[in-house]
Amino acid sequence: DITNVATSLKNSQMSNGGWRFDTAYPFPMFDLTADAIYILRKLGFTGNAIDKGVQWIENHISSSNVGFPDAKSTNVSDNALHALQNAKELTAGTYLGAILSGRKAIAGSQNLDGSWDQFIPNTVGYPGTTAEAIFALTDHETLSSSEQYTVSKGINKLIPAQKSDGGWPTAFGYNQAISTFDVSLSVMASFLKAGLSKDSSTLINALSYLNSKQSSDGGFGNTGYTSRATVIYKLAGSNYQNRLSQTIIWLKANQNPDGGWGTSLGYTSTTGSTSWALIGLAYAGETGIEVAKGVSWLLAAQNKDMGWGSLMGIPVSYDSNTAIAVWALSLSRFTRGFSLDLALDKTAYCPNDVVKITATPDKPVQDISMTGSVTLQEGNSYAMTFANTDTSFVSEFVVPSVALPGTSTVSVTGTATYGYGVATKSFIVKNCSTLLPDLYVSRDDITVAVPDAREPNRVITALVKNEGGRDANNVVVNFYKGGPSPGNMIGTQTIPNI
Repeated sequence: DITNVATSLKNSQMSNGGWRFDTAYPFPMFDLTADAIYILRKLGFTGNAIDKGVQWIENHISSSNVGFPDAKSTNVSDNALHALQNAKELTAGTYLGAILSGRKAIAGSQNLDGSWDQFIPNTVGYPGTTAEAIFALTDHETLSSSEQYTVSKGINKLIPAQKSDGGWPTAFGYNQAISTFDVSLSVMASFLKAGLSKDSSTLINALSYLNSKQSSDGGFGNTGYTSRATVIYKLAGSNYQNRLSQTIIWLKANQNPDGGWGTSLGYTSTTGSTSWALIGLAYAGETGIEVAKGVSWLLAAQNKDMGWGSLMGIPVSYDSNTAIAVWALSLSRFTRGFSLDLALDKTAYCPNDVVKITATPDKPVQDISMTGSVTLQEGNSYAMTFANTDTSFVSEFVVPSVALPGTSTVSVTGTATYGYGVATKSFIVKNCSTLLPDLYVSRDDITVAVPDAREPNRVITALVKNEGGRDANNVVVNFYKGGPSPGNMIGTQTIPNI
């Protein structure tokens, strides 16, 4: 599945070598091109696609080394440099010129005071952007002496900006009473990446600030922050193992019944939140059933074009969603005891329709206990009960009359003494309030077969079609010899569902 998705990502590359936001967007974007190259490289893809992508980035570095002028964004330049540095490993030295130019662009755009602005050329620096630039420069096997000086200058700009609570403000010199949590997370990550001593007063105070924001339930208010904190605690080392364990517990507890993650428990599962949760759990070394269910949700959310939208059922895929989903899938590790094939009798239903669900394991049914749930578009979740046949588990779910139109998710989990199996599938709830069946039979749909010319019996077959927006149930089909009057009826048949 990961290979198929990565292939789709590669195939979405524009003819000039870049990647764009979607097919309706006319211009390639640096951050998406950088992310695409990085992901394809990490998954082992080589060849023309990555070469063209790197060449596109390289061609858009200005001759004066002020970064990537189409966007003029330090963050975008950071992402592009990150991709170039990883793509370099394909062929030793092939992209060295682009990497040196990119590193020079970022280092050269540093303000005299050691900060970086959100845009190039720099004017006013910001702590968050400064932290991201430091992270990009230190994401390299070696730093030149001038780059080490640049990083040190940036760190020295950030350290005194630390507020008394241990965090960092949105802007340097801003008389901000309370630190900005998102910025503080970026600074902490950059310091750990740059190798600042974990015993330094700066990081001790920063991690103390992080600790103070952790709720009694172990989380940081939402999936994104908690996942980033999980990564920081992991990088901070064994002294923060208890804190790390609490964030892991929060992430597991806030997984939705459908297997995905939203902002927190009960919020609609999204590609971004599910991917970040999986990334956090992967950094923490988690390999259990929560990871398996999250991966199953992501795979079920995959569109027909092999990409991802922001939500399950959104048919338009975006490179950014696809990139983070592939990243999460490539990091996630788990071991199933058996596989489950999950099937539904249809792909779309009206309120009050019955959804017939079949889960077929590749191990004996008698060994397995099956549970599951259906989560509707509006977030309501309903537990399922299963009966078993010789080879499968079956269940029926009646779509509530008040169900909103949209995508619903079926998630099942089987457990046995030798392990578990998970599966996820989606279906559509249609807006059927104004829809009716539309049945018809054309002349070409009626055929008469003569088994034996010597016999008077005939076999008449009629193909009844429904082109309406709603199913027709218990359809009575009458056959007449001549006009449709009771005396001419020669046969009848009832069709359960069309």
